[in-house]
Amino acid sequence: MSKTEVLLLVLIACAVAVLPVAARADWDVGDPAKWVQMPNPDGWDVSVTGGFVGDDFVCDEPGWVTDIHFWGSWKGGLKGTISNVRVEFWRNDPGVTEGFSHPSTPIWGADFGPSVVTERLWSEGDQGWYDPVTGEFTPTEQWPDHREIYQYNVDMSWMPLDVLFYQEGGAAAPAIYWLLLKVTIAEGEAYDFGWKTALDQVLDDAVYDATPQVWPPTWQELTDPRIVTAKVSLDMAFVINSVPEPGFFALIGTGLLGLLGLRRRR
Repeated sequence: MSKTEVLLLVLIACAVAVLPVAARADWDVGDPAKWVQMPNPDGWDVSVTGGFVGDDFVCDEPGWVTDIHFWGSWKGGLKGTISNVRVEFWRNDPGVTEGFSHPSTPIWGADFGPSVVTERLWSEGDQGWYDPVTGEFTPTEQWPDHREIYQYNVDMSWMPLDVLFYQEGGAAAPAIYWLLLKVTIAEGEAYDFGWKTALDQVLDDAVYDATPQVWPPTWQELTDPRIVTAKVSLDMAFVINSVPEPGFFALIGTGLLGLLGLRRRR
């Protein structure tokens, strides 16, 4: 095998290696990621058992979303069982009328059960509980509500490409999307699960559906409920992974065809 052939094989192997072939695995700092918002270990867990909570992110490279990872905890530290995670992606509305950006229209959604959702105990911290729909939250004098922090991994890589959510943004014209989550607890379990807030505020505030039993949603900004004299923004903690646009695979295919051509000519 010539040096050219070896180099081409190495390049192809490196390109394939970056694909999320093990999307179900836990995500650690330093692992491949398209978008990352790390959890605040001493922040809030916002209820997603009663209605949707969403946060915005930017796509500057087209591709299919293959897996997401998010952090959460259980109210009062009383751990239940997640039977379903509803994942949706929505377009962005800059919110000129409302004064804040929010999800506009749904463009993709799917339900994921225990077979494709894994969990692990990730860390601990002094955390509060917040249900923005009912207004219930942990007061300072009763802080913390719980300590355990869990990481949840939602695998989508088994789905055909024509079913996966495809991000259309590019470097020249980045696109803003919203990730929405809602969690269903196993039947017969009276527990509440919360999506964890992020360590840093990125882009615009997260939002919640203030009228979960009514369509369309009534989006409201998510802010720290303890502070009423000023708005303290809250964002959510999550990771998004994707595989590149079709041109990436075409490039690999071209390389393989070229390699086969080289070998046939020898």
